Amino acid sequence: MISSIELTVLGLISYKPMHGYKLCHFFENKGMDVLKEIKKPSVYAILKRFEKQELIIGEYEFDENNPPRKVYSITKNGTKFFQENLKEYLLNFSFFNPIEFWHLIRFSRSNISKDDFLLIINNMKQEIISHVANMGKKKNDLISNATLPETNFYNIMGSMLDTLHKANLKALNDFILFAENSGNDSYFLENEEG
Repeated sequence: MISSIELTVLGLISYKPMHGYKLCHFFENKGMDVLKEIKKPSVYAILKRFEKQELIIGEYEFDENNPPRKVYSITKNGTKFFQENLKEYLLNFSFFNPIEFWHLIRFSRSNISKDDFLLIINNMKQEIISHVANMGKKKNDLISNATLPETNFYNIMGSMLDTLHKANLKALNDFILFAENSGNDSYFLENEEG
């Protein structure tokens, strides 16, 4: 399965052709904290592999003040590959890293159908609800054998996690309302006619 880093590279190129250095700049400076530890050689290796697979095409850009740079654009096959893999990745996402989920959902515009978007959002809601139930059981087990300081610590942690889970669920519910509003239909990939 494709990685979130690879999805991000394709997602960024699908929005705007860019060269490797600019991709690295996005990782480092544009709110993609989950990916900012990615090293430049890794990005260039992904670009080289995707170009060989004909998912992207690189063309040299010449500027009299700078050395030539290879600017990458996504191909038709690359767009299809990206859309299929983004959908698959998000549909099978586990709640263990919600930041990564929120990072990747930003690429849903024109890449995921409304029906698939709603399915992805509802799957994530169920993941969170299940996660909260499991964590509640674990917390109760820990507290039953804990000292008072440990109990207080677990209660603080539980409260913090509860706040995060509620914020995630609210955002997911807001996205459901967004998707169900017919005024937002142009945001989504049109369903393919069978």
